[in-house]
Amino acid sequence: MRLHLVLAFVVLTGCAGSRLQAAAPVSEGQGLSTAQLIEVAQELERRGESLRAEQYWNEALERGADPDKVLPHLLSAYVRDRQYRLAAQRAEDHLRRHPSSTRVRLLLASLYQAVDDYAQAVRQYRAVVQLEPTRANAHYALATALVDEGHDRASADEHFRRYLELAPTGPYAERAQAALLKEVMP
Repeated sequence: MRLHLVLAFVVLTGCAGSRLQAAAPVSEGQGLSTAQLIEVAQELERRGESLRAEQYWNEALERGADPDKVLPHLLSAYVRDRQYRLAAQRAEDHLRRHPSSTRVRLLLASLYQAVDDYAQAVRQYRAVVQLEPTRANAHYALATALVDEGHDRASADEHFRRYLELAPTGPYAERAQAALLKEVMP
């Protein structure tokens, strides 16, 4: 899996699974509450059973679970199963209804970046920094996408610098510092 996906999913999902004794097939989960479906999905994720976890995440969404909390887990499961297009499609569908969902937008941007669609990645990252200008990791991700795209080094430099302003000792500070242009041309 590419570094960009790992970065995005570690930073954005960061939810630990709970511990259940056993997980019933989703068809047997019909009597479970939304919270219980989420608990089963988290346990399945912890065990590495992404496909089964996807079923429970989907069922929880269908029953009205908060998509901003559940959808990142579902997208992560799709990515682990290398279903990138399906993950992107689900994220795009969600963003049509909830355009200010920066968590999902960041996940979508990282998906685009992972499949080398830098123009779409840059577009999504730009939307995130517009919605949340103080989100340091979004500035760093946008800068890396701009560098990967091979264009607009000055704009990338601006976002590396913004990241360093917001997170001077952040996890990517050393990399951002190394990527700075030594001299910015007007």
